[in-house]
Amino acid sequence: MSQWYYSVDGAQQGPVALEQISQWATAGQFDGQTLVWREGMSQWLPAAKVPELAGIFGARRQQAYAAPVAEAVVQPQYAAPAETLNYQGPSTGESVTPRIIAALVETKPWVRLFSVLLFIAVGIMGLAGLIQLLGVVGFASSSRRGGGVAALGLLSVVGTVLLSLLYFFPAMYLGRYASRIADLSRSRRQSDLEAAMEAQKSYWKFIGILTLIVIVIYAIVFVVVLGAGSRRF
Repeated sequence: MSQWYYSVDGAQQGPVALEQISQWATAGQFDGQTLVWREGMSQWLPAAKVPELAGIFGARRQQAYAAPVAEAVVQPQYAAPAETLNYQGPSTGESVTPRIIAALVETKPWVRLFSVLLFIAVGIMGLAGLIQLLGVVGFASSSRRGGGVAALGLLSVVGTVLLSLLYFFPAMYLGRYASRIADLSRSRRQSDLEAAMEAQKSYWKFIGILTLIVIVIYAIVFVVVLGAGSRRF
């Protein structure tokens, strides 16, 4: 079933079903000059000029003609010219089509969820690093011969901190991406869409660089282990 969007005072509303528009039109709450759009239409059009809706407003006009003259004389409402509407159709390039916004909004909860989970992981690893550091300091102060163990413990602390940083940046980029999607859903501006795409690009760029670094490290370790094994034979 098609979902319809309509413009009220220059602001986009919807989506709503065709049956809802029909009910509003029957109750006199939806004018035939109201601009509407659905997926598949190249531009926004008055509701009375859209084939799916023309029959609704045609029936209303016939009822108006059949009514007594005394009841038909109604002060006409002022309709602002189309040029004064602030909202522009998808073809102008200044706004974003409802389908794009809907697709991004549907992904926002999942993006936000992963961002929160990553931040929680950062907090857990930071707490673990602090506990390790306190343990290393306590062990080093209580044992005179624990220099080697303390060094290994300190190395473990450094590794935990570095790992938490690797989780922090993806969490930050995902959180920024979710916030930009929220801005886009409110403003529907092209600039906010570009900001959302920039945030997404930063996330995947970081993941790509990190993946390459991990692959290089694994390759180096593989070569070292292979070389050490060949020397034994």
